[in-house]
Amino acid sequence: MTILVIPDTNILYSDPFLEKPLVKTIIAAEERADLRLMIPAVVVDELRNKVVERLEKATSDGKKVGREFVNLSGLTEHEIKFHINNREQKAVLDRFEQRVEELAQEGRILDYPIISPEQLAQRSIRRQRPFQDKDRGMRDTLAWLNIKEYLRSNPGSDTKMLLVSSDDKAFFESGKDELHESLKKELDDERIPRDSVIVRRDLNRAITEFISDRLASADSVKCAIEGNRIKDFTYRDDTVALMAQDWMFEHPSEFEDPYIATNYLGVEFDGLEGVVLEDVEETLVLGSGQVSVDLYGLGKRASSES
Repeated sequence: MTILVIPDTNILYSDPFLEKPLVKTIIAAEERADLRLMIPAVVVDELRNKVVERLEKATSDGKKVGREFVNLSGLTEHEIKFHINNREQKAVLDRFEQRVEELAQEGRILDYPIISPEQLAQRSIRRQRPFQDKDRGMRDTLAWLNIKEYLRSNPGSDTKMLLVSSDDKAFFESGKDELHESLKKELDDERIPRDSVIVRRDLNRAITEFISDRLASADSVKCAIEGNRIKDFTYRDDTVALMAQDWMFEHPSEFEDPYIATNYLGVEFDGLEGVVLEDVEETLVLGSGQVSVDLYGLGKRASSES
């Protein structure tokens, strides 16, 4: 079964360049599981607009901070640097466009769906989900049509579309992690299997269900490392070993035997079982041949003999 992960704009707001750990973990998992991250074109365009808006706000805020500091410090505007100039603004926008080009070259962008203005207007007039009151939901509707169009173009394939969105009213049955019944009926009308579309509210949940649970523990941890979700102490490089030692000395309550800190070996992935990806914070070795994973702030350890 192939799973296409489709994040909504609200999921990517804090990561418009798709370069933070959650997204990178999904991309890292693509080599080990039958899944792929895909972005609707409308989401890309909305993210571009969000970047522009946030950049404008940052520029405005910088000017305000600069003026206030001038008033407090007695310095002149030429003696301080709190503003973002045009060149710096352009660099941000260029970086976004470069990232979009990379996504396009990787085949990750779903083109706008084919729909006439009349059909789109009729959906809005009827308030047909994802449309809501006052014509809200056009961008959600385009993303939904993207999903249906892909499934129609690949009939009989064992592909699931995993839509990740925090917009409860647009896609979800009230109080449930399920596609809204009206959208399920829409799939029925077009002879698309209901179970072809899965909805979840956040990427952490999606990673847990559709990556962690489908991979061996060792592969889950490798994906977390490659996605920068956890610190990597798995190499046998001396520099990393010293980093591990420093970390362990800074967290003495986590360890009962100081011998551990002077006998760093590196994680033996073949011996790693039963570790839940979202709980992993650090990868360390406790003594000869024993694997340990430190869990988020709980002072617990999951370990197994290699």
